[in-house]
Amino acid sequence: MKELPKLYVKCKTCGEEFDSGLSIPKSVLDKVELSNTMHRCSKNHENHYDKPDHYYKEQ
Repeated sequence: MKELPKLYVKCKTCGEEFDSGLSIPKSVLDKVELSNTMHRCSKNHENHYDKPDHYYKEQ
């Protein structure tokens, strides 16, 4: 079974790029609501992110 693509975000505090923990097929991303999700980077910065903040990292 094919693994779902991961969504990444960039920390709003330090700029670290990290895996948001969300995996959503690209074909349904426009139908998914991502609003005010909270993620924490490895430096323990916790920020709120909206849909435009999430992106796929090209492999």
